[in-house]
Amino acid sequence: MNERIKELSLSEMQAISGGSPWWWKAAQFVAETIIGDIFTDPEGAAKGYRKGKQDADRMWGK
Repeated sequence: MNERIKELSLSEMQAISGGSPWWWKAAQFVAETIIGDIFTDPEGAAKGYRKGKQDADRMWGK
């Protein structure tokens, strides 16, 4: 149990995680989720967009 913990460099961490930085994976997940939602339920996605736009317009007084 006397193993030493090695501090990894950025390139080593990226190689272990598949080569992509964490923010790229997060952006990819968000994009896939939004696109998937639009393709699987376009009517519901449009309703949600309109509702969000109306709420934002009301909040900002437009």
